[in-house]
Amino acid sequence: MRLEPRLEVPRWLPYAVPVVSLIIALLLGMVPMIIQGINPLEGYLDMVLLAFGNAYGISETIMKAIPLMLAGLGVALAFRMLVWNIGAEGQLYMGAFLACLVAYTWPGVPAWILLPAMIAGGFLGGALWGAIPGALKAFLGVNEIITSLMLNYIAIQWINYLVVGPWQDPTSLGFPRTTRLSPSATLPTITEAWYLPTVVFLVVGAVVVGYWMVRRLDDTRERLKLGVGALLVGVLSLGTIYFLDGRRVHLGLVLSLAAAGILSVLLARTRWGYEVRVIGESARAARYAGMSLKRNIVLVMMISGGMAGLAGMSEIAGNLHLMKRMFSPGYGYTAIIVAWLAKLNPWGVIVVSLLLAALFRGSDAIPGAPKALGMMLQAVIFFVLIGGEVLTRYRIRLERGR
Repeated sequence: MRLEPRLEVPRWLPYAVPVVSLIIALLLGMVPMIIQGINPLEGYLDMVLLAFGNAYGISETIMKAIPLMLAGLGVALAFRMLVWNIGAEGQLYMGAFLACLVAYTWPGVPAWILLPAMIAGGFLGGALWGAIPGALKAFLGVNEIITSLMLNYIAIQWINYLVVGPWQDPTSLGFPRTTRLSPSATLPTITEAWYLPTVVFLVVGAVVVGYWMVRRLDDTRERLKLGVGALLVGVLSLGTIYFLDGRRVHLGLVLSLAAAGILSVLLARTRWGYEVRVIGESARAARYAGMSLKRNIVLVMMISGGMAGLAGMSEIAGNLHLMKRMFSPGYGYTAIIVAWLAKLNPWGVIVVSLLLAALFRGSDAIPGAPKALGMMLQAVIFFVLIGGEVLTRYRIRLERGR
């Protein structure tokens, strides 16, 4: 038995690998349940009901998915260019740090000024942390996997120092956490600021639809399809606002969806997106075409890190409203699995983030199940996915002994 390169990859195979990975992970997840005397089917049913059984469950699953969406988008962008950013966890922490620095420096500033400044600070913190391994790779040829991974520990320990040192809340009775953010520094919920996502969707949608209908589409049928699609997006947006009435889901969801849309357009419709795709497919061909590999490596790592930084900002400003030790349960590492399962597609990242968030939340609903069940399923998905990726490029050839 040996592996040989596939001359032609079936079109269905790359899409089947993530699905099969999830199925195998769920099957293997039954083993610890059976050992504990738990009915696996009932356990998985409890998991689904907790994550999607009612409006509260869905809203809490979305809350868990928001940082995965933002960090996953950043990782997917870097991986598209074969730049292996393993440092999303550290970039998430540094984005949260700079966002909190802005919030604590100007606590009395109105929300309409402070929140955009915190968003910019969150992106900048992650971008600067991502620029370090990017620059080392581009100009010195240092392996970005090692440098980005090592920087994770520096960022985490920096936050640990702050929450037990200069930023520790004096009223926390010794608990490692900061003071709560001011009301103007917290992201409002979807229903509290319903007008903002509505205006954003309507304005951006109108501009995009108008541009493509006038400049790009000559076929009346295509214009009609685009118009109907825009109408459905508007209806779904307003329906989401109504459905989430009174829930904790904050504007980080709008930020995630907007980031996915912008990233999709940049990758598909801009010269820079074309360069990212070409460099990812063949760096040598890109170099011969006059594309700057160094500039693009640094830029992609900065944007990738900035997206992870936004994940940290959204978790602090939208969910916790303070910073504490190890506030991320590994969102940056899970983002790697999200990106691979989504096949590096921005909209796929949104969907996969919801599925993995449901998996992790739902694992807590199984009575008697090991607490590490969610992490175990995550690890199995990752290993099966990596093995499946190998089989998309190679096939197993059986040879009879002579």
